[in-house]
Amino acid sequence: MDDTEGVSRRGVLAALGAGGIGALGGCTGSTRRDAIVAAATEPESSGAVPSGGTATARETEIETETSAMTEQPSPSLEGNGLSNVRGAVYLPYRVFNHYQMWDRYAPAEIERDLTFASNLGLNSLRAFASYTVWRENPAAFRDRFDHFLGAAADRGIAVLPMLFESIGVDPTPSNVARDIPIRSPGGAVLRNRGRWGETAEFVRWFAARYGDHEGLLALEVMNEPGELDHRVAFVREMLRVARETHPTVPLTVGCKTLDLNRQYADAVDALQFHHNLPPTADQMRQKLGEASDLSAEVGKPVWLTEWQRTRAGPPDKMLPNYDSLADVVRDSDIDGEFFWQLMLNPAYNLKVRSMGRINGVFTEDGGVYSLEGARALAGFDEWDAPQIRPEWTETAGSE
Repeated sequence: MDDTEGVSRRGVLAALGAGGIGALGGCTGSTRRDAIVAAATEPESSGAVPSGGTATARETEIETETSAMTEQPSPSLEGNGLSNVRGAVYLPYRVFNHYQMWDRYAPAEIERDLTFASNLGLNSLRAFASYTVWRENPAAFRDRFDHFLGAAADRGIAVLPMLFESIGVDPTPSNVARDIPIRSPGGAVLRNRGRWGETAEFVRWFAARYGDHEGLLALEVMNEPGELDHRVAFVREMLRVARETHPTVPLTVGCKTLDLNRQYADAVDALQFHHNLPPTADQMRQKLGEASDLSAEVGKPVWLTEWQRTRAGPPDKMLPNYDSLADVVRDSDIDGEFFWQLMLNPAYNLKVRSMGRINGVFTEDGGVYSLEGARALAGFDEWDAPQIRPEWTETAGSE
């Protein structure tokens, strides 16, 4: 970074994690530069939420869990911070939607999972924010996201928050407690332009509070908005609000396909596409080449923000098999990639969940579902952790 010459990005991230949002809040120009440089010289902190007492038994147990695996150094983000991105999609263990993540937020478990990500050599995580929880309890959401971003930064991880989610059912009181995807905002808001001021308030708050945080990779306005006119219009309006609020914060949209990026190419700083289950590695290689071509055409970086495995092949098409694609993705010319997902969970999509699909790498006790898959993701054959198959996974896979 131009204003922190001689200070590593990881050191800056660690220092900002220790100081939380307060390390940057209200700072501009040279004041902000001095705050970053000064903070980077301080000893690293755990990023933990102060508890006012000794560690709980669970916190001690979690610390033990994270010590059993190899630590793989994370690559540094390059250029403008939007290249050399290596990440994962993140929902905590046995958490199924954005509402559950932020309503049940457990700081010690979040820090444990962030350490798992760092040990795997990741430098980024893509995670849902929750407009719904923010509407219900803005102070609680603020404190929790402050902690999340600070703890991630402390571990050299930049966060890509998804502000809104198009997939799922409306966020009613009965729905949010269910283990199903929850859309945000609800359909009544999304289809009524007169109510977009409600969501714009959230975008303004988020961009103003976190736009300058070194632990932020970019703001993803919505996951998979698709092609419906009212959704495209909504996303473009939220992009406008974010840009107006913070002219320099990087913006992006979670497009499902490469072509859908053309709806927003003039308003975003990074392109995205999802390619979760290609039939073969060669087909994934072809799609990655098309992504590089689009990036060159538009003049903006491109990220593959969801990928899982090839559709067919051993050991079972419904079980994790990251080693079927990890080398192909890593060897491509795209600027970043996020596999789905860091923590072992039943599939997010209800249809394939009912068919027995599971995704993820880490169990809550520090093991990995597939050591071969974890090593492929780390890019290091000697990377090590216990291989653990939780009891609930025994019924997963094809019938």
